Amino acid sequence: MIPLTGIAFLVLTAAISLIWSSFKLLGVDEWRALLTDSRASIIQLFEIQRTCPISLDPMVNHLMANVAMRIFGASAFALRLPSLLGFLTMQVCLFFFLRQIATQRAALFAMAFPALTPALYYSVEGRPYGLLLGLCALMMLSWQTATRRQTNRTVALITLALALALLLNTQYFRVLLFAPIAIAELLRTLQRKRLDLPLLAAVGAGAGGIVFALPFMRVASEFSDNYNDGVQVRPQLIIVAFREVLAPVHAHFFHNQLFFFAVFALAAFAVLWVCVRQVRSAAVLLPVAEAGFLIALAALPFFGYLMALSVTHALPSRYVICAVVGFSALLAIGLDPLFRRDRAGNLCLILLFVVVALGGVIHVRQARMNRQETLSSLDISPGVKAVLKASPSERLLFQNTVGFALASYYEPDAELRSRMVLVYSRDREMLWTHRDLEYISALHMRGITGLPTEDFELVESQPGDHIFVVYTDPAGGWVNHGWNWLDQAFVAAHAKVSLIGPAFQGEVESVRFRP
Repeated sequence: MIPLTGIAFLVLTAAISLIWSSFKLLGVDEWRALLTDSRASIIQLFEIQRTCPISLDPMVNHLMANVAMRIFGASAFALRLPSLLGFLTMQVCLFFFLRQIATQRAALFAMAFPALTPALYYSVEGRPYGLLLGLCALMMLSWQTATRRQTNRTVALITLALALALLLNTQYFRVLLFAPIAIAELLRTLQRKRLDLPLLAAVGAGAGGIVFALPFMRVASEFSDNYNDGVQVRPQLIIVAFREVLAPVHAHFFHNQLFFFAVFALAAFAVLWVCVRQVRSAAVLLPVAEAGFLIALAALPFFGYLMALSVTHALPSRYVICAVVGFSALLAIGLDPLFRRDRAGNLCLILLFVVVALGGVIHVRQARMNRQETLSSLDISPGVKAVLKASPSERLLFQNTVGFALASYYEPDAELRSRMVLVYSRDREMLWTHRDLEYISALHMRGITGLPTEDFELVESQPGDHIFVVYTDPAGGWVNHGWNWLDQAFVAAHAKVSLIGPAFQGEVESVRFRP
């Protein structure tokens, strides 16, 4: 059973996540997931993901969000609920995993530590990464249970197979998580001098779950050329990934790569050294295979780098976020001597609770400020609004999907929202941004939602004035990610452009194309 202290940490994590989520605005990827997961039936959801997805992850997270929306309605809360449940599952599994190795206080530290890292963000993000953390920890715990038992391990083996199958159907790059279990089983085999056939069968059955993801992978591969931002895959990305997975989110001095590398290298060496001493002195019950599993899991950015070289050509930190599970466990084992002292151990847990709570306050405060700032930026000046209202039949044309998502979801004026249209052009997008992500997304969106989209070439051929919302300021955050090409298109078409004024975090312009 989890002690009251552990329940307190879980309640604290859930409270922080829920309050943070109540202020956090939907990102564009969450907006796409909300449009997808709010389908009336599971059959519709399957068909969308199989033919024209706009949210590219496999089915497991979408199915869980769909069920949540049936219960709680199509909302940000329902969309993000699987992520929160996944994060809490990770914490519970970390506790039980560490409880078999070290003291109860060390296990409590391991379950609470991830709330200090950037991983906590994925408990409030309506994407699959929070769920992945929970499935990864569940896989680790079921593997440990199966390897430590000689009999009565059927439930553990079935759980291991299910966890692996669900991982492969939650996010496409979770094949990385087979590296720790492969290394651990190799160490076990060398040590035991024989194969554990039932366990290998469970791993094989879990790996077979990839067949359920194949139909969705084929159509998602259409987007594959759009997710390399031109950043060359270099070894430095490993340090960036470690920093973005493990560095305390409010410690801005860790943003310096060299400083973080020095601190992380020293900390990693110290933790591993203490772990080795703990194992040699028999102070902790850590088999070699479990040590190999944890080290390989904590080193996931290295495996992600190797995969990036040959497959993904990119190394976003979210692909290797599960490294926090292995690192938390190793850190708890390394600190176990401290937790064996009643006064020092209790004081450390109290301090950890306070720091997590303060971090949560900072998260909530920042989310509230960002929400107020963003929503206030949607306020339109009376002069601009008068111009827009003067032509109620005139459409508001967006080319930037992020800006369109923000405005169409959060603009309070229903009449203005009803006039918003997303325009697309593959030729122009490829010419000026060298990718066609917006084009493919718009085509798929037209097939599955009631949101209006239109070909830019068709708009260009129509006479009269057109109202465009243009995003060009590179300091404008995600709305101005660099996928904007309207200004270039207007120049190339020799269009007459008249500025109306700022709105929707962009500039509203009246455009007349030459006949």
